[in-house]
Amino acid sequence: MLLTNLANFVQPIIRYELGDSVRLGAQQCRCGSPLPTVRIEGRTDEVLRFEGPAGTVALLPMALGTVVEETPGVHRFQVLQTGPDALAVRVEVLPGHEQHSVEAEVLARLRSHLDDQGLPGVGVALDPEPIRLNPKGGKLRHVLHAPAAPPAVDAT
Repeated sequence: MLLTNLANFVQPIIRYELGDSVRLGAQQCRCGSPLPTVRIEGRTDEVLRFEGPAGTVALLPMALGTVVEETPGVHRFQVLQTGPDALAVRVEVLPGHEQHSVEAEVLARLRSHLDDQGLPGVGVALDPEPIRLNPKGGKLRHVLHAPAAPPAVDAT
């Protein structure tokens, strides 16, 4: 789903984000437009919040996802907030890459990102559990709170 105002006098920057969720409306718009209406349901990935020395820091899912997915060898991943000062990451590695090396690089990149965000006290660890899909729609949620996560559906 992509919405943008193309009537601006500047060039829009358009990106496709799979973590956005909308629902098509059943009613025509009150303005009379024949185009379908949508209801924004929200993002399926979650903003993670941690307390740092300078106060609360919000980690945006797109930023965390970029840190992990740009690591060479990463196929799929999940980043989970497992506590008030803890992150865990699940990583599936592409064929031809060494699991341990890719995981070590992901952890190093996450550690660096957390430090850059002013969160030196947040721990980062590998989660040995397999990546889990959302049971409602079978979608992969990349960034989420572990305690609030729905029951798992095996990704295989």
